[in-house]
Amino acid sequence: MGATLCTPRRPQCDRCPLQTLCQTQGDRRPVPKPRPVVPLQHRLILIPWQGDRVGIWPAGGALLAGTWEFPGCEVADRTGSPTPYLPTFQETYGLTLEVGPWLADVNHAYSHRRLRVRAYQAISPADGSGGRWVSPPELLDYPMGKVARTLAQALPVLPPHFSSCFAYVDETK
Repeated sequence: MGATLCTPRRPQCDRCPLQTLCQTQGDRRPVPKPRPVVPLQHRLILIPWQGDRVGIWPAGGALLAGTWEFPGCEVADRTGSPTPYLPTFQETYGLTLEVGPWLADVNHAYSHRRLRVRAYQAISPADGSGGRWVSPPELLDYPMGKVARTLAQALPVLPPHFSSCFAYVDETK
Protein backbone atom coordinates (compact mmCIF):
# COMPACT_ATOMS: atom_id res chain seq x y z
CA MET A 1 0.00 0.00 0.00
CA GLY A 2 2.83 2.39 0.80
CA ALA A 3 4.25 1.99 -2.67
CA THR A 4 0.97 2.85 -4.39
CA LEU A 5 -0.82 5.37 -2.15
CA CYS A 6 1.71 6.80 0.29
CA THR A 7 4.30 8.15 -2.12
CA PRO A 8 6.67 11.02 -1.23
CA ARG A 9 5.73 13.28 -4.12
CA ARG A 10 1.97 12.70 -4.34
CA PRO A 11 0.52 11.00 -1.30
CA GLN A 12 -3.11 9.98 -1.82
CA CYS A 13 -4.22 10.33 1.79
CA ASP A 14 -7.91 10.63 0.86
CA ARG A 15 -7.84 7.10 -0.66
CA CYS A 16 -5.86 5.45 2.16
CA PRO A 17 -7.75 3.03 4.44
CA LEU A 18 -5.28 3.82 7.25
CA GLN A 19 -5.88 7.56 7.11
CA THR A 20 -7.19 7.77 10.69
CA LEU A 21 -4.11 5.96 12.03
CA CYS A 22 -1.52 7.84 9.93
CA GLN A 23 0.98 9.96 11.84
CA THR A 24 2.37 11.88 8.86
CA GLN A 25 -0.83 12.84 6.99
CA GLY A 26 1.05 13.57 3.74
CA ASP A 27 3.76 15.83 5.16
CA ARG A 28 6.32 14.63 2.58
CA ARG A 29 7.92 11.79 4.49
CA PRO A 30 10.34 10.26 3.98
CA VAL A 31 12.31 13.47 3.56
CA PRO A 32 14.39 13.28 0.37
CA LYS A 33 18.15 13.23 0.82
CA PRO A 34 19.83 16.52 -0.07
CA ARG A 35 21.73 16.45 -3.33
CA PRO A 36 25.49 16.75 -3.04
CA VAL A 37 27.00 20.09 -4.00
CA VAL A 38 28.72 19.77 -7.36
CA PRO A 39 31.94 21.81 -7.37
CA LEU A 40 32.43 24.54 -9.96
CA GLN A 41 35.79 24.80 -11.73
CA HIS A 42 36.89 27.78 -13.84
CA ARG A 43 39.39 27.21 -16.61
CA LEU A 44 41.30 29.48 -18.98
CA ILE A 45 42.21 28.09 -22.40
CA LEU A 46 44.62 29.80 -24.77
CA ILE A 47 44.53 28.34 -28.27
CA PRO A 48 47.99 28.87 -29.77
CA TRP A 49 48.40 29.67 -33.46
CA GLN A 50 51.62 29.23 -35.44
CA GLY A 51 50.97 30.53 -38.91
CA ASP A 52 47.86 28.68 -40.11
CA ARG A 53 48.10 25.87 -37.52
CA VAL A 54 46.84 25.52 -33.96
CA GLY A 55 48.46 23.62 -31.11
CA ILE A 56 46.79 20.70 -29.33
CA TRP A 57 48.12 18.56 -26.47
CA PRO A 58 47.24 15.11 -25.10
CA ALA A 59 44.63 15.47 -22.36
CA GLY A 60 45.89 14.86 -18.85
CA GLY A 61 44.07 12.75 -16.31
CA ALA A 62 42.11 9.53 -16.52
CA LEU A 63 38.75 11.09 -17.42
CA LEU A 64 39.78 12.20 -20.92
CA ALA A 65 42.78 9.90 -21.48
CA GLY A 66 43.44 9.27 -25.15
CA THR A 67 41.93 12.57 -26.26
CA TRP A 68 43.45 15.89 -27.29
CA GLU A 69 42.82 19.34 -25.87
CA PHE A 70 43.96 22.93 -26.09
CA PRO A 71 46.40 24.30 -23.50
CA GLY A 72 44.61 25.46 -20.37
CA CYS A 73 44.88 26.04 -16.66
CA GLU A 74 42.57 26.33 -13.68
CA VAL A 75 41.78 29.91 -12.61
CA ALA A 76 39.89 31.54 -9.74
CA ASP A 77 37.13 32.68 -12.10
CA ARG A 78 36.85 33.21 -15.82
CA THR A 79 36.63 36.99 -15.72
CA GLY A 80 39.66 39.21 -15.83
CA SER A 81 42.86 39.26 -17.79
CA PRO A 82 44.54 36.06 -18.98
CA THR A 83 47.95 37.79 -18.81
CA PRO A 84 48.80 36.76 -15.20
CA TYR A 85 48.51 33.11 -16.25
CA LEU A 86 51.03 33.27 -19.12
CA PRO A 87 53.88 31.93 -16.91
CA THR A 88 51.73 28.85 -16.19
CA PHE A 89 51.46 28.14 -19.92
CA GLN A 90 55.24 28.58 -20.25
CA GLU A 91 55.92 26.13 -17.41
CA THR A 92 53.28 23.53 -18.33
CA TYR A 93 53.40 23.56 -22.12
CA GLY A 94 56.67 25.35 -22.94
CA LEU A 95 54.68 28.04 -24.76
CA THR A 96 55.50 31.73 -24.89
CA LEU A 97 52.19 33.27 -25.91
CA GLU A 98 50.83 36.60 -27.04
CA VAL A 99 47.16 36.72 -26.06
CA GLY A 100 44.82 37.60 -28.90
CA PRO A 101 41.06 37.94 -29.28
CA TRP A 102 38.48 36.20 -27.13
CA LEU A 103 37.05 33.10 -28.82
CA ALA A 104 34.26 31.67 -26.67
CA ASP A 105 32.85 30.93 -23.23
CA VAL A 106 31.79 27.32 -22.69
CA ASN A 107 29.85 25.80 -19.79
CA HIS A 108 29.91 22.05 -19.32
CA ALA A 109 28.72 19.68 -16.60
CA TYR A 110 30.24 16.34 -15.72
CA SER A 111 28.60 14.07 -13.16
CA HIS A 112 31.04 15.17 -10.46
CA ARG A 113 31.81 18.81 -11.36
CA ARG A 114 30.73 21.79 -13.41
CA LEU A 115 33.19 23.54 -15.70
CA ARG A 116 33.20 27.14 -16.94
CA VAL A 117 35.76 27.90 -19.62
CA ARG A 118 36.88 31.15 -21.21
CA ALA A 119 38.99 30.70 -24.36
CA TYR A 120 41.22 33.13 -26.21
CA GLN A 121 43.27 32.77 -29.33
CA ALA A 122 47.00 33.38 -29.00
CA ILE A 123 50.18 33.47 -31.06
CA SER A 124 53.07 31.18 -30.22
CA PRO A 125 56.46 31.80 -31.86
CA ALA A 126 57.82 28.46 -30.54
CA ASP A 127 56.55 24.89 -30.70
CA GLY A 128 56.23 24.15 -27.00
CA SER A 129 56.70 20.60 -25.77
CA GLY A 130 54.51 17.55 -26.24
CA GLY A 131 51.93 19.05 -28.59
CA ARG A 132 51.00 18.83 -32.25
CA TRP A 133 50.36 21.64 -34.70
CA VAL A 134 47.45 21.02 -37.06
CA SER A 135 45.21 23.05 -39.34
CA PRO A 136 41.69 23.74 -38.00
CA PRO A 137 40.04 21.29 -40.46
CA GLU A 138 42.45 18.53 -39.30
CA LEU A 139 41.11 18.88 -35.74
CA LEU A 140 38.15 16.74 -36.82
CA ASP A 141 40.56 13.78 -37.09
CA TYR A 142 41.56 13.99 -33.41
CA PRO A 143 39.47 12.60 -30.55
CA MET A 144 38.47 15.42 -28.22
CA GLY A 145 36.25 15.97 -25.23
CA LYS A 146 33.08 18.03 -25.55
CA VAL A 147 34.66 21.33 -24.46
CA ALA A 148 37.66 21.02 -26.79
CA ARG A 149 35.41 19.98 -29.69
CA THR A 150 33.14 22.99 -29.09
CA LEU A 151 36.15 25.31 -29.15
CA ALA A 152 37.58 23.61 -32.25
CA GLN A 153 34.29 24.21 -34.05
CA ALA A 154 34.37 27.88 -33.00
CA LEU A 155 37.83 28.44 -34.51
CA PRO A 156 38.15 30.35 -37.76
CA VAL A 157 39.64 28.39 -40.66
CA LEU A 158 42.32 31.05 -41.08
CA PRO A 159 44.26 32.55 -38.20
CA PRO A 160 43.13 35.92 -36.91
CA HIS A 161 45.27 38.92 -37.77
CA PHE A 162 46.94 39.90 -34.53
CA SER A 163 47.69 43.56 -34.10
CA SER A 164 47.25 46.18 -31.43
CA CYS A 165 43.56 46.47 -32.33
CA PHE A 166 43.08 42.84 -31.20
CA ALA A 167 45.04 43.14 -27.98
CA TYR A 168 43.32 41.96 -24.84
CA VAL A 169 40.88 44.50 -23.43
CA ASP A 170 39.76 44.07 -19.82
CA GLU A 171 35.96 43.92 -20.15
CA THR A 172 35.42 44.37 -16.42
CA LYS A 173 36.52 48.04 -16.37
